[in-house]
Amino acid sequence: MARLGGGCLCGEIRIEVEEDIRFSLACHCADCQRYNGGAPAYEAVFSRDAVKITKGVPRAYATKADSGRAITRNFCGNCGTPLYVDLEKLPAHIVVAVGALDAPNDFAIKAHIFAQSAPVWHQFTPGADVHPRDFPPPPGKPAT
Repeated sequence: MARLGGGCLCGEIRIEVEEDIRFSLACHCADCQRYNGGAPAYEAVFSRDAVKITKGVPRAYATKADSGRAITRNFCGNCGTPLYVDLEKLPAHIVVAVGALDAPNDFAIKAHIFAQSAPVWHQFTPGADVHPRDFPPPPGKPAT
């Protein structure tokens, strides 16, 4: 099991993760591009219990996704570094910004979501799944 450290640019916030990356993705939705200065959000998914804030208190900004579900982006209130995202649709997980990890070398994009919103110049990762919108629902479940 991996033990990963991370934090913000100014050092005010520190996080610790005690788990291997469960899933990795790039989100190209318009909100993520705006939040990340034009790039997609490169994100690593972990179980919520594996991620701890060890220093500081992040600020939060909550919005609604196209689905109507809550998305809360957590960031450093001092330097603005994106840290992690809480998704109402994934209550048992936390989505950590890869740029907030000290050593993101084990990150490899498995999927691109909201690819229809990506700029025409963006190049997708060869071999990764590419979804025009969000992940498709599991078999037998309606799309939301």
